[in-house]
Amino acid sequence: VETDIETYKTPTVYEGDTKNFALIPVDLKTRCGEHNIKISLSDSVFEFKVNVSSVSNGFAMKNIGAEIYNTVNSPNGISENEKFISSLVSKTNSQFLWENSTFSNPVDGEIDTGFAWEVLYNGAPPQVLFEGNSFGVPEKTSVKSAAKGKVIFSGETSKTGKAVVIDHGCGIMSHYYHLSVLSATVGEEIDANKLVALSGKTGYTDKADLYFAVSINGVYVNPDLFK
Repeated sequence: VETDIETYKTPTVYEGDTKNFALIPVDLKTRCGEHNIKISLSDSVFEFKVNVSSVSNGFAMKNIGAEIYNTVNSPNGISENEKFISSLVSKTNSQFLWENSTFSNPVDGEIDTGFAWEVLYNGAPPQVLFEGNSFGVPEKTSVKSAAKGKVIFSGETSKTGKAVVIDHGCGIMSHYYHLSVLSATVGEEIDANKLVALSGKTGYTDKADLYFAVSINGVYVNPDLFK
């Protein structure tokens, strides 16, 4: 697969039950306009274009503590997050690990900041597009796995706070951030709707919540696509 749409990993052609497929995520920061995609398979070549346009689903303001705000937005903080995402991409399984075609919500609660909302942090431009769904739940709410998979990260980074990441295969991962207590362990094979952590207010957040995200090849995509 060849494309000018940037991801952390070159898109791969996977073998399905009846058809082959490739997953090509579009980052929220991708330039608007036409992008080229070329798929070569055996002696066949398919070339086409996709049009990317901008979208904003809402607006929110957040006030992050000065210390964590400065840490995450420093060159070292940005580099730490890039390395974190890159390290996850290399761990995906080449086969689908979950059985149903949909993900369940990891908590019972309302989304107070959603995917592709414009967010202004600490009153300082520029506004950024939110890359997941923030569920407004109290601290230490039970967080459950959205689907069957394998735990590939259970730890902490400056931006994510305490976090769990589950690989569902073929580059698809679910992310659970801002946690207070981690229950899942790296290498654990986990079924859907199983306890993985308790929600919290660690990392880049201004309040207790669950930051839930889904990524493909290291690019965050709308979690609602999997409902």
